[in-house]
Amino acid sequence: MYDGASTTSIPNLARIEQAQWSSTSSNVQVVANPSNGLTATVFANTFTGQWVTLMVRVRNCAGWSGWQSFQVFVCNGFSGWRFSYGPNPGDDILTIKAVPDETRTNTADLNGKQQVPPAFTAILFNNRAEEVLRGESDNNGQLTLSVSKLPRGVYFLHILGTSGELLEKKQIQIGAPLSY
Repeated sequence: MYDGASTTSIPNLARIEQAQWSSTSSNVQVVANPSNGLTATVFANTFTGQWVTLMVRVRNCAGWSGWQSFQVFVCNGFSGWRFSYGPNPGDDILTIKAVPDETRTNTADLNGKQQVPPAFTAILFNNRAEEVLRGESDNNGQLTLSVSKLPRGVYFLHILGTSGELLEKKQIQIGAPLSY
């Protein structure tokens, strides 16, 4: 599994028809965007929060260029992942799942093994900022919380990464909204 990812692109000022991407490290996978090849996503398993060197060469009507190197910063392990929540509003359970976003077009690592979503912690707070529920995701990047015993109302879901960093906040409605 790759811990980090970053997306980079090159401008198409020279009417580039094709690009080839490479990395100077065996721990980095570069995946070209299938629609135009000029955008690539870098997946790395040991370079999270660091710069990595990429190589690119391009082809236009004049032929192939030489290889050019440049550096990109690899973000944390949640780059390329987003969270889905539901049901919202809900009465019995709240399911939180890490799912690939539109930048993660290839979910296989360098060995062809399917990547699993990164682990996360979910904490549900009431409107007084008191923690009422906490859970850890399973090996498939999913967590189901039982909310059936919580009073109806608005809650605040915080998603934390494995280092405790806040990744996302979401307002959640438990039970039917109060009508006035």
